[in-house]
Amino acid sequence: MRCIVKKALKIAIIGVVVFGLVFAGAGWYFSNVLRADALENSPPERFYETTVIEVTGDTVTLEEGPSDDVQLFADGVYGLAWETGYGQIGEIIDTDGDLVTRRFSHLSGQPLGLDHLTDVDSFAFPPDPAVLGRNYQTVQYESELGPMDAWLVEGQGSTWLVVIHGKGVGPVDGMRMLDAAGQRGMPALLITYRNDVDQPQDPSGFYQYGQTEWRDLEAAVEYAQGEGAEQVVLVGLSTGAGIILEYLDQAQSADHVAGIIFDSANIDLGATIDHVASQRKIPGTPLPLPQMLTSTAKWLAGMRFDIDWDALNYIEDEDYSIPTLAFHGGDDLRVPGETSESYANANPEVRLITVEDADHVESWNHDPERYKTEVEEFLGSLGS
Repeated sequence: MRCIVKKALKIAIIGVVVFGLVFAGAGWYFSNVLRADALENSPPERFYETTVIEVTGDTVTLEEGPSDDVQLFADGVYGLAWETGYGQIGEIIDTDGDLVTRRFSHLSGQPLGLDHLTDVDSFAFPPDPAVLGRNYQTVQYESELGPMDAWLVEGQGSTWLVVIHGKGVGPVDGMRMLDAAGQRGMPALLITYRNDVDQPQDPSGFYQYGQTEWRDLEAAVEYAQGEGAEQVVLVGLSTGAGIILEYLDQAQSADHVAGIIFDSANIDLGATIDHVASQRKIPGTPLPLPQMLTSTAKWLAGMRFDIDWDALNYIEDEDYSIPTLAFHGGDDLRVPGETSESYANANPEVRLITVEDADHVESWNHDPERYKTEVEEFLGSLGS
């Protein structure tokens, strides 16, 4: 009997050790996934897979490619890119299996033709403020790491928009905001920051979600001030929101900040990682990742890549009493809406608008007219 007990105990111990090794290995693997997805530069890629079946003056019929494209069948306004041009798709007129017919408008480049391969995106505009009738030039502002590019959009008045894009996507991310604020005619500076494509890199080699990027924003604001800006409205798209909050925390004064606009604010990286991980499956299985595995991966990533998760939670940062307009999509698959709700609850100056059915930074896409109205009224309330 004693022999049987010893054997069972030995098997149990071996089982615990094996499980622990497997779990630690899985945690190490997913900490590498976290590094690749969240810390390293991974700009969006173009996949020209959607085929043009028919195009008229104001409609286009598209056939979905091999990859599922949710945006192709989503209500709202989206961009349609092909290798030699760019347009917008709007109202859905008809769907039939893999085919969809939508309103279409050509914005730039060569005309869209039959059999062209296209890609749908949420930017909705090409990287060219001229399509909005705005004169602009590419300028450079001097950061502590060296010169960084920005779009300087001409306008009237001494209050400027300074637009900080989301991770990896560049100034084109701000085109929808430029459209929404267009009636105000304000000057705007759409900036890049460290780790962007063709820009100086952070010494760590990783995105720091505001911990170092705030210095780039500081330099950009100083550039705007040198060009005549007396006040600025800071616009943070996704990760740009965290950069703004760290900038406000580090800046000696926020008197020059007239207002803030957030869209899908990524202001708690730990919560964002949890949110994305909750949608993943264990490789080769239909099983979701256990929270314990996600926590292990985050702990390992913190140790390996020097991530201070607490420092990257900006939700309970000091209340700066700055009027703030915040948008967040009700179906955001990247950044949980709860973080914007928590921030709004903690800061009485924040007005949060939750846009049902909108995904990440797609509140404009879902309802451009409402978005434009809200932005214009907000800027008007600031006297901008």
